[in-house]
Amino acid sequence: MRLKSKNLLTLFLCTASFFYAINDVSAEKKAQEIKEYKIKDIVLQIPASWKQSKPTSRLRLAQFKVPVTEGDLFKTELQVFNFGGGGGGFAANIKRWENQFSKEGRQSTLTKGTCPQGDYYFLDITGTYNMSVGPPFQRKTEACKKARMLAVILQMKGNKGNYFLKLPGTQETVKGIVEDFRASFGANEKKETAVKR
Repeated sequence: MRLKSKNLLTLFLCTASFFYAINDVSAEKKAQEIKEYKIKDIVLQIPASWKQSKPTSRLRLAQFKVPVTEGDLFKTELQVFNFGGGGGGFAANIKRWENQFSKEGRQSTLTKGTCPQGDYYFLDITGTYNMSVGPPFQRKTEACKKARMLAVILQMKGNKGNYFLKLPGTQETVKGIVEDFRASFGANEKKETAVKR
């Protein structure tokens, strides 16, 4: 009986050590999967799989290529903007983003919250996205059905102005990265409240 108890204790300790090791490796792996970027005044925690690339527009401070689901041909990017004291007001930007989607079939939700870097508005839109193609002055667009866009206006603390984050993609790709997008600037969905319009 004493020998059996000893064997059970040994088995328990080995099992506990095994799971501790797994959790320790998982935590270390998770930490390695996030990279911190300081872009002017904003600090972003970006998944390592989102690759930073040279901005394709002079208006962008930074952009990151986001991995897409298999078979997805839509170019998915996280785009970061800051216009100093400009950029328009809250309502004007929300309307501009929504108008990038065709009115028919468009659905959107707007929430507001607070994160360590400041207060923010979070817009989530689905529908047909009229993606800009070619030089901006040509104003050409390509209709992308079953699209989804996450967009944020982050009002930085310390009178550092507004930062704008925008991530358009297909609904299939975006649904898997909503949490990563929120975490990138420190948002908490559970503490957000709906904005009446």
